[in-house]
Amino acid sequence: MELDDILSQLDNGSFAESKIAAPVKKQAKNWLYDCPKCGAKKKLNFNSREGMWICNKCQEKGNIISFYALFHDCGNGDAVKAIKEHLGIVDESPQTEKQTQDNKESNNNSNSNTNSINKAKTNPYQRFVELSALLPEDREHLHKVRGFTDETIDKLKFRSGGKQNIPILRQITGEFGEDELLESGMFIRKNNAVIGSDQLLGNRIIIPYINANGCTYHLRPHKLGFKNVAIKPYCLMLIKDKPAHVVITEGEFKAAALLQWGIPAIAIPGISSFAGKYFERFTTFLKDNGVKNTTVIFDNEVKDDPSLPNFKKRREDRYDTPVWAYILAYKLSMSGISSNIGNLPGEWRQNGKIDFDGALALGKTAEEIKQVIAAAVPPQEFLQSLSEEALPIVRRKIARHFTHLPIRREFNKYVITRRDQKGEESRNDVISNFVIDIKNSCYTGDGVIRNIQLVNEFGERSDTFTLDPGEMAGTNEFKKFCFSRGNYIFKGNGTGDLNMIWEYEFSRDSGEIIYMPEKIGRLKDNFWLFGNMAIYNGQIFRPDDDGIIWIDGKGYKPQSLHLGPRDEPLEDAIPCLYEGEFDIYDVIEKMRHCVGGYEAYVGVGWVIATIFSRDIFKKYKCMPLLFPHGKRESGKSSFLRWIIRMFGIESDGISLPETSQNYIMRALGYFSSLGVWFDEYRNELNVTKKDGYLRSAYNRQLSGKGIKNSFGARGYEVAGVIAVSGEEAPKDSGLFTRSVFVQISAYKRNGEWYD
Repeated sequence: MELDDILSQLDNGSFAESKIAAPVKKQAKNWLYDCPKCGAKKKLNFNSREGMWICNKCQEKGNIISFYALFHDCGNGDAVKAIKEHLGIVDESPQTEKQTQDNKESNNNSNSNTNSINKAKTNPYQRFVELSALLPEDREHLHKVRGFTDETIDKLKFRSGGKQNIPILRQITGEFGEDELLESGMFIRKNNAVIGSDQLLGNRIIIPYINANGCTYHLRPHKLGFKNVAIKPYCLMLIKDKPAHVVITEGEFKAAALLQWGIPAIAIPGISSFAGKYFERFTTFLKDNGVKNTTVIFDNEVKDDPSLPNFKKRREDRYDTPVWAYILAYKLSMSGISSNIGNLPGEWRQNGKIDFDGALALGKTAEEIKQVIAAAVPPQEFLQSLSEEALPIVRRKIARHFTHLPIRREFNKYVITRRDQKGEESRNDVISNFVIDIKNSCYTGDGVIRNIQLVNEFGERSDTFTLDPGEMAGTNEFKKFCFSRGNYIFKGNGTGDLNMIWEYEFSRDSGEIIYMPEKIGRLKDNFWLFGNMAIYNGQIFRPDDDGIIWIDGKGYKPQSLHLGPRDEPLEDAIPCLYEGEFDIYDVIEKMRHCVGGYEAYVGVGWVIATIFSRDIFKKYKCMPLLFPHGKRESGKSSFLRWIIRMFGIESDGISLPETSQNYIMRALGYFSSLGVWFDEYRNELNVTKKDGYLRSAYNRQLSGKGIKNSFGARGYEVAGVIAVSGEEAPKDSGLFTRSVFVQISAYKRNGEWYD
């Protein structure tokens, strides 16, 4: 009998307690022992269900065999012998012809001996497979959807779930003891009775896990798993010939497809299942079965396209497959099992997804699959092949997996594990009654600000608040911030605990980078940003529910130049483009009637020139101002209001007598390749003293001011194009020669369209 078959029959907890040693302390399935190797008290953790152990002090670890050998100071061979004796398994020895005949006669005449042998070789899983069947409709589904042949289906003994299994489960309850039935997971206790699990009664395929001898040692309903039963690799039969190389894939049907192609494979139930806490058990499984090289190939699936069924709205949720492929392959390589990572070709995808059984159903050949395996690359090379959006997300998640900090979240509180001078765990301190969720980090011209939510111990979430670096850096400042937002208490020991929180949260942070440009309009040659959209390389991108526009993995959030009475940004003041249909020629014609003639063409021409102002300035080193002027109520403000609306700007002109020189600089830097309208120009001192700033927009001279705290000056780029309106034309010759004048008169107006 194979060693894996023997271990599959072993009750690890019962064997450990009766044949090895009683635990110092039991914590459900986790039992604590004093380590015989290093002497550490209660540091050896033994999983009574899995039979795996590790000492948290000396880091020694292993399975139930090495666990027995450790406590009895013997070799693994003696440990295996003890396990066999515990199970009542007798090693077979070569027999003479006479002994064989005697045994046959003995077996024929001894029912009790036969029953004993059957009991040793059967279990509830095996009996279910013997008694149940695969329904014709399920067989047909496996043919069409999975591409399996009858030979593959019969070899892997797939069975149907459904109500027809109820009498089968009842029969099995009469053949085994309650403990064995419950331990299998196929049965549960309900109202003091042992009944079959609903997982076996649903409309799904039941997948047997078969050993090298053809016996079933585990069952898993497709995409489910029995409660309190450890997951297992699928399965021993697929690697009974001890292949040196196997493909590791996700899900039993994928491994079945590889079997049909004649390629050795192992399936794991979920991409993260054996890369985390079960990793040691998985490596032991592979090494015990002679595996020296692996290729990790999971599903190839598009998750960033809203039109496809598996679209993930959050970028953070789109790349778990490459994350766990890398972690598994990297850890296998570090444990001595060479491992590469492969990808199924994207052109094979159907409805955004391709996997091995899907490829089999498409008629892909074994030779094509072998080419995919041959193209696999080492983990680091695989990482570098990821897209620009995926790479930073995957790197962060990998770093998070390998980061171990003495702080954790527990019931929406931060708990720090303190250690004594010897490095031993001494106590756990609760340092808050809340946790922090970092929503995003916004990059502005003044630095990074973070938008966060506080979640209290009752799961109640606060509004989203902005947290600046000063409030993060100091203990007192952070405590004041928490108190100002509600009943949130931080009681950590100084900046050390606070920094521990930030290190922990930064490792959990989704890493969403939000840029808040100090401009609106044309950011780059091929990139325009507005409040309701961004246009990048000719493609329109829409904002999400938080007003963030995502392009190639980066978020852009338009800023408003104008603030409210409490310094809150006025989102309505951000220019937004009109998206309805209109006839530009009809607009121009009606505008011509309203202002009297060529003035309409000049105005619309200025709008077009403004949009291309960066290109015009690059060639001619200047960009003229538009200057409509005329008597009171002549219609000059209405004319400019129509013109400026073409940029998506809803606000009226900026009053020159009231505005500051600093605001003029900021407005010219904010509106990029858009018009900036200044109103009420007069030849008075409080206006003419700003003529220099208006003149600077013609040849885009940089304006600037000194910085208080350090040497240097801050400059403001002139990105906008000025339009000025007023009753008077300027007397300043420099401003006069830099302007295109349009005289507006009420006498030229056609009232039909104006009104």
